[in-house]
Amino acid sequence: MERHGYILGVDEAGRGPLAGPVTVAAVLLPRRFYFLKGLLPFRDSKKLSEIQREKWRKYFYNREDVFFEVSSVSPLVIDRINISRAVNLAANRAVKRLVEKNGFYSDDFKIYTDGLIKINLGIDFKTVIKGDEKINAIKAASIIAKTARDRKMKKIHKKCGDYGFDRHKGYGTYEHRRMVRKYGPSEVHRLTFLKRIGNIE
Repeated sequence: MERHGYILGVDEAGRGPLAGPVTVAAVLLPRRFYFLKGLLPFRDSKKLSEIQREKWRKYFYNREDVFFEVSSVSPLVIDRINISRAVNLAANRAVKRLVEKNGFYSDDFKIYTDGLIKINLGIDFKTVIKGDEKINAIKAASIIAKTARDRKMKKIHKKCGDYGFDRHKGYGTYEHRRMVRKYGPSEVHRLTFLKRIGNIE
């Protein structure tokens, strides 16, 4: 398959939650990537419903010309190195795996990252503010990262059912904060983040 002319997009999900991992996806799309008419709106994951995101995930999974890898960093590591470094760690892991697994070379693609994500692999990249609204590959990475993280949080919920992770996915909702104050932190909470809501010993 001809691989020249690809765009590699990188985005994260889970930068702000009180619990759970941060997850980054790296997605390679052909530069001229066309969607079939009648598909769902293609937007940043935050602007799609859970059902819409899962449909897009299935669509990308079944496309032979789309390649992606996902990497997550645990709450323990987030607490140790901080969230920004954790995001970059996951981003570099995802990009490295994607490139090596599929036999790409740096001149096969152009990397675009969302927000403040930095790639430190000796490969040029461009940071695009609000890239998940502008670059198709970043939009796809946003969707892949979000669906992957949501699935992880649903699995975590089966072990830590008191906190409602299946509903709020670890974000600091009123329900979540109330459960933390009632039960205390779980093994998947980010202790450095819990300081923000107070009253946590």
